[in-house]
Amino acid sequence: MDEEKQQGHQEYYVLRLLSVPDDKKIALLREIREIKKCDLITAKNIIETTNSIIIHTEYKEIAENWRQNLEKTGAIVELEKVQSNVPITEYCQESKNSSNNIDYDITNRYFAPSSVGCGCICLILAIIGVCAFFPAIGLLKDNDFGAGIFTLLISFGSLAITYFWFKNLNEKPTLNDIYQEIYKVKGKMLSLATQKLGVNLEDCNVIEPVILSLKKSSDSRISKYEMNEDDNFPSNHRFVVLLFSDNQVFVYDYTFSLIIKESYDSTSEYFYRDIVNFNTDNTEDSLKFSIITSGGTSFTADISKDDEEKIQKMRQLLRKKKQG
Repeated sequence: MDEEKQQGHQEYYVLRLLSVPDDKKIALLREIREIKKCDLITAKNIIETTNSIIIHTEYKEIAENWRQNLEKTGAIVELEKVQSNVPITEYCQESKNSSNNIDYDITNRYFAPSSVGCGCICLILAIIGVCAFFPAIGLLKDNDFGAGIFTLLISFGSLAITYFWFKNLNEKPTLNDIYQEIYKVKGKMLSLATQKLGVNLEDCNVIEPVILSLKKSSDSRISKYEMNEDDNFPSNHRFVVLLFSDNQVFVYDYTFSLIIKESYDSTSEYFYRDIVNFNTDNTEDSLKFSIITSGGTSFTADISKDDEEKIQKMRQLLRKKKQG
């Protein structure tokens, strides 16, 4: 413990809410308010957020006591021991926001269907603006100031609306903007993967971690899906993180939506002795990566050509493990 503190690491205990039956929520609400000394809204937000952190402490005995009290209400709670080089409040904030740092205004404007109707409306308004201008000038010359000013306002108003509408259409986010949003999520994937898998990154450094970034088509587990037809880019995205310890490969699979706050994930692990091959299959449409075990294909993902070098390093590691 002293050595960890010298290295800048903290050790603390985090209580995480996994689930609670609907008929037990009121009892849990009361218990959370008692433990955290928080208001009703804060406690309610904790209960309604999947895998949320309830509270944290540096003392195991206190954490155990809290866990027992929470479990008496019917909640399923996980007590997690955490070692980190960031302050405890920062760790919990990162965990809370790990999948919620996308600018959905940008992504929704990118995936919004291009409307021919909007272009037509802009054109009609521009024509009205131009056509109204000359009669307005004529009315003003005839000293009919009331009708002239009214017609001139229609002209300028139509042209102004056309300008701002057309400007907004032209400012639609680009694919590069979407990749910037994806990179925000990618930046937190290692932290999220080690947290979900329950491993330390220092123990999984036989080779560098591999992060596969994959486009994901329509998925029944995510309620809304769009496709940008211009770039043929889907609104679902997937990251696969592979970590390599001395004895096994850890896999964290995370799929999320770019347009709504929905995601799901899974974890798995494979011992080198059970892995037959890291396989790639090049088809017309895609390049597929699979982990083949003695029991058959255990994991599959579409990858890009850029990922092939990473797969080669994984194969070299597997050969060394098999030979050893």
